Amino acid sequence: MLGVSTLLLLAQITATGSIGGTLRDVASGEPLAGALVSIVDLRRSTVTDPDGRYRLEHLPPGSHRVLVRRIGYAPRTLDALVPPDGTLEITIGLRAEPIELSAVVRVDTEPHSNLPDRRIDIAALSDHPLLAEPDAFQALNGGTVTVQPEAPSGIHVRGGGADQVAYLLDGIPVFSPYHSGEAFSAWNPDALARLELSPASETWDALSGVVSATTRTPRDQQHAQAGFSTTQMRLTLDGPLGSGGAGYLWSERGAFPGFPNPQREPTYVRGETGDRLVKVEAPIAAGRLRLLGYESSSELDAAGIGVARNTFAWRSGSYGGEWVRPLSSGRLSLRFWLARGMASALWHISDSSSLGLSGRRSDAGLTGTLERGSERGHTTLGIRIQMSRTTYRLRSDSAPGIGLDTRVPLGALFAERSAILSEHVQLQASVTATAAAGGVRLSPRTWMYWRPRAAWVLSAGYARTHQFAQSLRNPESVTGAVLPAELFVGASRSGVPVARSNEGIIAAEYRPAAGLRFGAQGYVRDFRDVVLVAPGTADPFATQGFTVGAGRAHGFALDLAATHARYDVLASYGWQRVRFTYGSSSYVPDYGATHALDAGVMVHASNVVSFRIGASGRFGRRVTPLATPFEWESCNMTDRGCEFAGSPRLTPDSVGATRLPGYVRLDVGVRSRWHIRIAGRTTELAVFGTVTNIFDRMNVLTVAPDPTTGSPTPVTMRSRAPLVVGVDWAF
Repeated sequence: MLGVSTLLLLAQITATGSIGGTLRDVASGEPLAGALVSIVDLRRSTVTDPDGRYRLEHLPPGSHRVLVRRIGYAPRTLDALVPPDGTLEITIGLRAEPIELSAVVRVDTEPHSNLPDRRIDIAALSDHPLLAEPDAFQALNGGTVTVQPEAPSGIHVRGGGADQVAYLLDGIPVFSPYHSGEAFSAWNPDALARLELSPASETWDALSGVVSATTRTPRDQQHAQAGFSTTQMRLTLDGPLGSGGAGYLWSERGAFPGFPNPQREPTYVRGETGDRLVKVEAPIAAGRLRLLGYESSSELDAAGIGVARNTFAWRSGSYGGEWVRPLSSGRLSLRFWLARGMASALWHISDSSSLGLSGRRSDAGLTGTLERGSERGHTTLGIRIQMSRTTYRLRSDSAPGIGLDTRVPLGALFAERSAILSEHVQLQASVTATAAAGGVRLSPRTWMYWRPRAAWVLSAGYARTHQFAQSLRNPESVTGAVLPAELFVGASRSGVPVARSNEGIIAAEYRPAAGLRFGAQGYVRDFRDVVLVAPGTADPFATQGFTVGAGRAHGFALDLAATHARYDVLASYGWQRVRFTYGSSSYVPDYGATHALDAGVMVHASNVVSFRIGASGRFGRRVTPLATPFEWESCNMTDRGCEFAGSPRLTPDSVGATRLPGYVRLDVGVRSRWHIRIAGRTTELAVFGTVTNIFDRMNVLTVAPDPTTGSPTPVTMRSRAPLVVGVDWAF
């Protein structure tokens, strides 16, 4: 056996492979010449030819980081698995982004990005030190972006609520695109190319920002990717349709909340969740047409009072398309969509009383955008028309119900200008005029970038945003762990106002070397006319109306990212103060932890094995204490725990009144992958696993009365346990 291993090792050392393929514009599908394609860890590079082709030969087999850069396009990184012999063909798509050009561009200097934003290359998620397995939304966590640990119920950006973030999939809105538990994001990462968090644009209903994902460009040959773990099962296929430049992408995923729990135990969560996606794209009418269909569904039930069970369900469906035509110095795009979201619940207050909830939102819209660019700047003009309908109905056995039905037509004109003022200064300004809810509102945004040196970028900006629908879900309720869906009601005669926010940001970025980045950001913002549900109800959603209040938030964040052939390091620290006021009262929301610390390292011990260590800390947490007993246990494989028992009701007059001890968790994981040649192509097989909370620290979720004594008792979170074990496969 030793002799065979030695021969295999010698063969691996002497074998060489190559990478080749075509570089294309994501929008038009046209080949891109003159782009730089680099192997980061080997310091090898080449330039694409007039047909967009590139080739790098005599490369050692294994995983290598590929960086692609071209003037006028956003840079892209991906992992390539070089075979021991033969050529790995990769078609790479770049997205036009001329606003990021500097006056002088050198191939050895990466264009800077909008610093307040976050961008994630999905290909790098498997090497994320803080993730047990790829999850696009949880990868956004850190610094000024907060995702609740272990039981996420939304994304919070710079002190804002979860309903203040909009979600776009290939530019099409998606409502409540998340599941419950560790499989949080309802977007299959295998079907995505990149994801970014940016300030609101085109008047999307988002005070805090927009999470937008771009699906993968279909490859020139058939490709399959699959995975199975204790949290989910997924399969993704893509490839060409005929020989005319058309392609398809298909994705299906099912999640296992609480797997492998004993389904007969009454206290354990039961349910099924899944999501699916289909995309077809083809050249048409001198442009490129993309059609997208996306659906997600989640159904959970948990033990209530006595033998009754509380049930929760939410679904979303988004359908639409985009036609993009490149112009001589810009492009024209038309986008249309129909997006729907639904949520329902049956909530037992007592043995004889229950609440029945039904909430729906349906949006239909059309957007037209014209972009023009030059060496000195970039201009975007557009129009958006949308009709939004929302319904919120609550049935109660012991009190009058609620029925809200709104229709909100919306029309908006928007303009954006990015200009290079000098060799070191760039200005980006935009304004949106939105006619909706009985008035016209202006949303101006201004950002200034200054690059004093090649490695430094300093920026400052101001933005005013509006939101024309708000959620009636109670974000302070622990029920968000099993019902994270937002319950939107449009601003109209329903009494829901148009929320607005003013925000100022300063930021700095320092890149002293390739693969090394330091960042800092500070912000201050205020909220006006915000719907507050927690002060008026003890239940997980509004039962007797809601309160309109205001809020303030300020904070700063520091972050570090380092990428090397043998390791990846991420670290971030965030400090914030968030407070909402209503009348003469105020409170700190449960996501408003004062200090947030996340750090992790992924060590690539060899081309086969990688180890990761990830640590998270939250300090200065506050929660609203529960008024009724509650049983909770995070999902784990040690005792097959995944419990949510009881109908936990809050103490409304004590919103945010209880301080919790600091949350600290340390995880370790391992990932082993092999490359196998099948039918002349390289197949990757990977096995991975993670052990969470290795020091078995008792972290507290909330405080509930003891069933026997009635005294406040901590409800603890996950103990030391294996969290995820799984297998990934790509062909």
